[in-house]
Amino acid sequence: MAIFREDQLAGWLTEEETKGLLYLTGEIQDTAETLPCPHAQEGSFVVETYSTNTTMDITYEGNELNVNINPEIHGTISEVNCEQLDITSKESHAYIHDALEQKINELISETLAIARDEHVDFTGIGREVYREQPTYGRRLNKIGMKHLHKQTLRFIQKQMSSSPET
Repeated sequence: MAIFREDQLAGWLTEEETKGLLYLTGEIQDTAETLPCPHAQEGSFVVETYSTNTTMDITYEGNELNVNINPEIHGTISEVNCEQLDITSKESHAYIHDALEQKINELISETLAIARDEHVDFTGIGREVYREQPTYGRRLNKIGMKHLHKQTLRFIQKQMSSSPET
């Protein structure tokens, strides 16, 4: 995916960075994430995500901007190559949820780092800040988008279902 700044090519996103952007915007569908087995054992397991819904909660208190990013992921466990991963146990479900959450947070963080380094708001966070906090959004346009990505960005993942909805 290409990144443009003022109608000029600024760079490219890798496949992983593009996935991070799609998770951030809630537009990713039907993708697979390969995750490591628990307890540092060899192998991996695959979670296929089939839908996402990402919300952003933007607050501005004093001089501090807080952006809470909440990707809600729905997926299925499609492949397990781990000897000690019992997908019927609650402990394994907690591990799978945490591993997927960490992977998605890493993907989104990498994408936000590119946006910060390139000084481009291709993530849409600046637009959301302007919608929610117009005064701060106008100020942000004057001082530049690089300041936005220095603010507090938190990821909150509330839900990941482990089986398709029926």
